Amino acid sequence: MERKRAAAWTIFVVDLVSLLVAGWFAWLTRDVISSSGWGGSGFVSGLLFALALLPFPVIGLLIALRRPENAIGWVLLAIGFSWYFGEVLTGYGTYGLLVSHLPAADWILSFTEWLWIPPIGLMGTFALLLFPDGHLPSPHWRWFAWLSAIVLVLSSLAILLGQGGLADAGFPNIQNRFGVPDASFLFAALLLFPFCILGSAASLVVRFRRSRGVEREQLKLLAIAAAAVAVAYLIIMLLSIVPSFSGTGTNETPGWLAAAQTWVVFSFALIPLAIGVAILRHGLYEIDLIIRKTVRYAVLVALLVAILVGALLVVGALAVGSGGQDVDLVARDDQVGHAVDLVDLDADGDLAGGNALGEGDLRHPRLHEHAVDHDLAGREVG
Repeated sequence: MERKRAAAWTIFVVDLVSLLVAGWFAWLTRDVISSSGWGGSGFVSGLLFALALLPFPVIGLLIALRRPENAIGWVLLAIGFSWYFGEVLTGYGTYGLLVSHLPAADWILSFTEWLWIPPIGLMGTFALLLFPDGHLPSPHWRWFAWLSAIVLVLSSLAILLGQGGLADAGFPNIQNRFGVPDASFLFAALLLFPFCILGSAASLVVRFRRSRGVEREQLKLLAIAAAAVAVAYLIIMLLSIVPSFSGTGTNETPGWLAAAQTWVVFSFALIPLAIGVAILRHGLYEIDLIIRKTVRYAVLVALLVAILVGALLVVGALAVGSGGQDVDLVARDDQVGHAVDLVDLDADGDLAGGNALGEGDLRHPRLHEHAVDHDLAGREVG
């Protein structure tokens, strides 16, 4: 027991140190790297993303200390470690190539290309397969767990040994130092990667259908957290696509949308928080009330957003249509007024030259009326 507690604290401390070191490298390279992610500068968006991932090691530590027999706590600690340690290596490589010539910077950066596989893979497979008690749904799922583990390993090797530039790291002109010509067949494992995630999600459905009591409440909590994350990203993605909101054509994202794109990464924190509440059972039995209120408010907010978006689109369409008609009418009025002014000037010139009524070219109606008025005025004066 004490060894497990010491191991949990060690991993957690390493995670925090890695977070600080990665943040330090990000600060040192803030002026030499372009913006990354949704909205904001590379440093700001990277910092918010790192903070959004912090609940993974924190909740993992709490579960590992209170329920060390539950594998979920160790999975969450591993997710935090793989993210933060990978960011440290990425920061070292970026700093070594762009700011200071550090030894083996290109090799370190090449090594980081595959480090997104473990956290994403663990979140999408084993965190779902083992939730909530740390065991598989049944022994029949053992083969699937082994298949998922093999797919994660082969996918990592495929990216590590794949040839090509380090475009994902921001250096497309630098070739992968670990690239092997005959390793392309390993990329077939990446095709199985999404199927492993779907199969792991299906295991939750199987668990829910068999569950009763506490386990059912735990699964409900994780389901609503995952749904909230999906809805948040869906809304931001739709707003980013609609031209009237995203500022398409102006090459500049509106400030409110950029802020929403940056802050939406914090929805990731709902997953570990839901797992922590479910396993540690703090306020677990209030989940039904929370779900009912959340669904009620979510439907209300969705209706309000739909009405607002529809109203803005209608107003924008009407404004564009009326604006085009107004411009056309103004242009026509300007043309007619300009023609009348030219005719008036010609008429004035002819009358000033001594042309009597009927002597000039009075074929134009306006010219004829102008000449008649001028002649009558002259007779009254005489």
